[in-house]
Amino acid sequence: MTNDLGAPAPSRGRLLAARAVAVVAALFWGVLFFGLVDLATVVLQDERFARHYLVEAGWGLLYTGLAMFPLLAWAVRPRATVLLQGVLVTGAAVALAGLVAGAFGQLLPALGLAASALVPAVLARQDLRPARVTPRAVHPALAGLALAGLGGAVAYAVAVLRAAAAGEPDDETWGLQHLPMQAGLGLALAACALAVAVVHAGGAARWRAGVVPPALVAVSLGACSVLYPEHLASLGTVGGVACAAWGAALGACGVLLPDTRVLGRAAPATPRR
Repeated sequence: MTNDLGAPAPSRGRLLAARAVAVVAALFWGVLFFGLVDLATVVLQDERFARHYLVEAGWGLLYTGLAMFPLLAWAVRPRATVLLQGVLVTGAAVALAGLVAGAFGQLLPALGLAASALVPAVLARQDLRPARVTPRAVHPALAGLALAGLGGAVAYAVAVLRAAAAGEPDDETWGLQHLPMQAGLGLALAACALAVAVVHAGGAARWRAGVVPPALVAVSLGACSVLYPEHLASLGTVGGVACAAWGAALGACGVLLPDTRVLGRAAPATPRR
C-alpha cells in the first residue's frame, strides 16, 4: 500500500501516532490558541470587540480554517498530503508577515504550524516537498487564481501593516498583535492556492482536499468585509466581494477540474480507507 505520493505506507502504529499528533495540534490551534474563541466573537456579535471584528475574525479564520480544520481532515484521510502542505505554507506566510512587520514573536506560532504539519508527515512517511512540475503542467485556472490571490494578498498585507505602523489600536492574543497576523492570513490564502496548483500539476489524486480550507476562509473573510466595510483591516465592500468571489472560484476549481495526467498516464489510484 502507498500514500498519496506513491511512497511506502507507514505501519499501523506510526499512522495512529501521526493521526493523534495531528488531532492534538488541531485542538491546540482551535481551542488553546483561541481560533474558535476569536471567531465566535464575530459570530456571536460580542460588542466588546466590535471595532476589531475583522481582526478577530481573521485570527479565528487563520487558526480554525487554515490550521485546525485541515489537520483534523488529514487525521481522517491521512493520504491527502496536500492538507499538511497547506498548513506548512500557512506557517511560512505567518513567519513572513511577522518578519516584515518586525513582529518577531509571530515566528513562534509560525514554527508551531510548521511542526504541526511536519511531525505527522514524518510519522506517516509523507514527503511535503512539492512534486517537480513544469509550468505547462499547471492548470491555467489554478495558476490564474494563485497569481491573482498573490497580488491581492500582497496589497492587503501592505495596507494592514501600514495601519499597524501608523499606530492603529489593535487587539492582542497571547501577547501577539492581530494586524501582523492578519497580513499573514492574506499571504496564507495565496500560498495555499499556489500549493494546490502545484499539487494538482504533480498528479496527486487527492489535490481537491487542499482547495476546501482556503476557499472557505476566503469566502468568510470577504463576507465579513462586506458586513463591516469600515472596520479595521476590512477589505471594504468591493474588496470583500472580490475576495469571496476568488474563494468561490477556487472552490469551483476543486469541483470542476479533472485530475491531471503525468507523462500521458493518469495519476495512480490508491486504495480508499
